[in-house]
Amino acid sequence: MEQNACVRRKKAVDVAPKTFPTSSTLVGVHEYPHCKCCFLSFENTKKELEIKYNPGDNLILQEHLSSSQLKISKEIDKEIEDFSKETNKLLSSQQGYEEEIKEFQPSNFKIQQCNNTNQIINVFQNNPKYLYLIQQFDYAIGQRDDENSLKIIRDAIQLVPSCCYTYFRLCVVLWSRRENIKILRVLTKAFFYCKDTMNEFYYYALMGLKAYAYEKYFLSIHYFLQCFTCYKSCKESLFIPLTWIGNAMIEICSITSISFTEAKKGYEIGIKFSKEILFFDQEKAILYNNLGRTESICNNSEKALEVLNLGIKSFPSYMLLYRNRGEVNAKLFKDVQALQDYITCLELLKNITYKAEICCYIAELYYLLENWRKAREVYEEAKLLDRDKSALFLLFSSIRSDFFQNTNGSNKSLLAELEEAVEHSDTYRSFLLMKLFVLKSHNYDNILTLKQNLPRIC
Repeated sequence: MEQNACVRRKKAVDVAPKTFPTSSTLVGVHEYPHCKCCFLSFENTKKELEIKYNPGDNLILQEHLSSSQLKISKEIDKEIEDFSKETNKLLSSQQGYEEEIKEFQPSNFKIQQCNNTNQIINVFQNNPKYLYLIQQFDYAIGQRDDENSLKIIRDAIQLVPSCCYTYFRLCVVLWSRRENIKILRVLTKAFFYCKDTMNEFYYYALMGLKAYAYEKYFLSIHYFLQCFTCYKSCKESLFIPLTWIGNAMIEICSITSISFTEAKKGYEIGIKFSKEILFFDQEKAILYNNLGRTESICNNSEKALEVLNLGIKSFPSYMLLYRNRGEVNAKLFKDVQALQDYITCLELLKNITYKAEICCYIAELYYLLENWRKAREVYEEAKLLDRDKSALFLLFSSIRSDFFQNTNGSNKSLLAELEEAVEHSDTYRSFLLMKLFVLKSHNYDNILTLKQNLPRIC
């Protein structure tokens, strides 16, 4: 576990009433004695909620800095200042930037300060049940248990309807599901219910998310950059702007000539100063995951492995780290290692749709390892989980036309399986039809380009 654990939650528990919730009343405590994505301990032998922590030297919550802390604080300020200048300079030269920035609306919210605590700590202190719901939410989202996580975070909003942090977390779940319309509805509620509690930082963060949902990525980054100007006075975490600037930059790099290496800078700063900046453990896991994924996109596979290995060492139950390391290992032809990563990812997953996708990758790896019987078994399992998403397996260029005859002794061909899948798969129908055309026209060279263009679900 990381040496610097959840300082924000530690401070909340210090002042929370010790009568709620007790270990004996924690719903589902028997199912997970340890909350594996943020390392909160639920121990049956104790009658109070206990969080393991090491306060470290958090610079945002300190009133007075020592000389060494002051030095680090200035170093962080310099990194953030340089990062902001470089990002602005890079984007301002791009076509469409000036047009989007015209829509920027500066904040007219006054800065809310809560006696050396940020807004979320204040909520945790006054609402221990809310703290518990956020813990449950972190555990559910770490397993991509989307339905449960959505229910929990909505319960938290109902309990404390004026906390910007909760609306932001709900929007992140919806973003991972590509439900942009729902994001905009949630943000409308956030601006209504939080109008008396919203600080300048969360105004810019929520506006940045709104621009992102509208796919206005230049404007989104511009808003998130404003978070750097007020995070200290608002006593908020740098995680949100560092992560979301990186996320938006990846989108921009996909449609412009900007190198993907620019997208990883925010993640790198976050990891570099993760012990000094206000981060939850799951936030640090996300930084490692996003940086590893971006290194992979940049074709820096060995560097990606290094980052993902560090992430897994610190956060061994964060599912996406295994999913992305499996992808990198497969790219490096380390099929056995990739197979184990995907199997671990599958064990941690709760979402049926994502399980079906991971089963497809596992089936392909068994196929490449010439265990055709097992490959067929896992593919059939994927079909049972989600008939739509299981069609992904049929689109892999490595699967030969005689696969189905070899594994069950029937006369069924790959063409027949593809034709059947077309009837059931809305997600991949156009790709399935393309592969059918390629196979029937015997233009096999085009099959190699199919996998590169497939949508990524998980």
